[in-house]
Amino acid sequence: MKYKVNSRRDFVKSLAAMGAMTAFPGVMLAGCKPSAIPGKQYDVCIYGATPGGVACAVRAAREGLKVLLISFNDRIGGMLTSGLGVWDSLYEGYRSPIYNELRQTLFDYYKNKYGEGSQEYKDALPGVSGHNNGTFEAHVAEKFVNELVTREKNIDVLLDHYPVETAKKGKLITGITLQKMDANSKVDVSANYFADCSYEGDLMAVTKVSYSVGRESRAGHNEKHAGKIFMKPNGVSEWNEREERIFKKLNTRQFGHFQNIIYPESTHEGDSKVQAYNMRYYATNIPDNQVKLTPSDKYDPAYLKTLEFQVPTGVIKPNSKFGVNRPQLVGLHNKYVEGDWKTRRDVINEHVRLTRDMIYYIQNDPSAPENLRKAWEGWGLAKDEFIDNNNNPYEIYVRESRRMVGKYIFTENDLALHPDYDRTPLHQDSIGIIEWYQDCHACTSFRLSNSLDEGKMMLDMETFVGQLPYRCIVGNEVDNLLVPVCMSTTHVAWGAVRLEPTWMQIGESAAYAILQSIKSKVKLPDIDTEVLTRTLAEKRSMVTFFNDFYINSKESWIPAIQYFGTKGFFPEYDAKPLDELDRVTANLWVEGVLNIKNKTLNVNELAKQIQAVKLQQGISFEYFNTLLKDKGLPEIQKSGSIVSRAFACEHLFILM
Repeated sequence: MKYKVNSRRDFVKSLAAMGAMTAFPGVMLAGCKPSAIPGKQYDVCIYGATPGGVACAVRAAREGLKVLLISFNDRIGGMLTSGLGVWDSLYEGYRSPIYNELRQTLFDYYKNKYGEGSQEYKDALPGVSGHNNGTFEAHVAEKFVNELVTREKNIDVLLDHYPVETAKKGKLITGITLQKMDANSKVDVSANYFADCSYEGDLMAVTKVSYSVGRESRAGHNEKHAGKIFMKPNGVSEWNEREERIFKKLNTRQFGHFQNIIYPESTHEGDSKVQAYNMRYYATNIPDNQVKLTPSDKYDPAYLKTLEFQVPTGVIKPNSKFGVNRPQLVGLHNKYVEGDWKTRRDVINEHVRLTRDMIYYIQNDPSAPENLRKAWEGWGLAKDEFIDNNNNPYEIYVRESRRMVGKYIFTENDLALHPDYDRTPLHQDSIGIIEWYQDCHACTSFRLSNSLDEGKMMLDMETFVGQLPYRCIVGNEVDNLLVPVCMSTTHVAWGAVRLEPTWMQIGESAAYAILQSIKSKVKLPDIDTEVLTRTLAEKRSMVTFFNDFYINSKESWIPAIQYFGTKGFFPEYDAKPLDELDRVTANLWVEGVLNIKNKTLNVNELAKQIQAVKLQQGISFEYFNTLLKDKGLPEIQKSGSIVSRAFACEHLFILM
């Protein structure tokens, strides 16, 4: 059994010859011919057609930029089209335009096709707790990802290519050389800006941008959960009163259990290990839609019995499908990170072989554990998924690879409460939110009698919603490259960043950054992030998380509160927009606006001061106008009533 990277177009031709094109849902992506690329000058070249890369490309194209989107294989969409089947978001409100659009498209598809009361539509919708956060089928995601891209005439898609070399002039990339997968032919690409949106960080690597692989030690960034670590599941709470109070009010889905570090075995030493990978297959209990499996020539029941596997319970996807998320071949996956494509295929093929052998083993081998055999009765591999790839997902689930060392390294501490105010540390250059918990799969296969696999941790009760700074996608060596996927974080924090909704938002934010760089004629590291953050807020992309309103609501004050949420005006997760603005806060806000204007704002000091304000009587418009006038700012043409926090915030936003 082989992993077929270049099979799709031949397969499509054979289907067409048989008159069977209806077997393939969605818009077919042929991609442009490599011969059409040389001589073209693109505004933006994006390597990695992951959801983050797709969002970056679509936004750039909609803003009038000429885009080249490159995939190493013959499809786009990354894990959305390779079996992930779930949105992996703890926040169910609107987040960013392209992500919102695609997610709503999938909701609407199941509603329109099967009916509002159907089980398929119910399975596609978000739940209220745990992993029940909206599911979908891979072939449905592929249909709408393809349509999202093909609607944009400013996007060229080049398939089956990967970067092998870059040309630079000073700190600018002038072009990249791509090699065709499984061939010796190469093609040169010229562009003004580049984005590495791949899961592997391959463009970043060939460009010689600094990156890290593996785990930092605890001493590296003073992270509690860094390095070699053993966790006890179902542990005891380590919250203090403040943490418990704030966490339980968060408008996010919550899991509700703690894990505790086990000593002395947890040494917190760093190493080069990353978290485990696997193939995301679909199983179904519909007999007519099942693939009959046969064992591979290396079938080994004794070995299969040692691997972790799942039973098809819990979250079920539309059309009675279960997402297979095991086994993980812990250790083998580390070869993938820096490996060439032959090495990577060897890793993929072994995961494919053992996953299929495992399903066969459970269903057919008398030596299989009885509980697994009973749980899998009536279930089998789904026939209608990945039909041109022997029903194998197109990509392996690369949970962690290279991570850029950028202008800011996002750490576990950016997802913990700030000591001086009641939310995580604020970043004035925020370009998105981080709301998933710090979630890491096994890094090695060691296990204590009372522990999870070494390196595995689910910090779902210790992780608070954070802001991701623009500096995390900007490197130090190159001035026209952004890295929205393999961004600058530590291993621990990466567990909260590595989700498709996050990458889609950050990819779209990257497109806005490139657009601003073009318009202002300023290099990417030097753009005015006040302008970028304001732009994102105005476009209703969430740069600050709040419990008490949704950014897709029609209220005109929402962008203002989003923007000032990155500036220390709101030191808590509750904005309280309709509450009266008190005198002390009003003075601090006006002073804050002046400090933003003259670039002297200390965001943490302002948040600390506002956090300390006690409940006071609201101010009148007359008082607010006097305050504005005293600071040389325009007055408000309104009087007689109490000033709300939302109204004042919106007026100050207009003055910026």
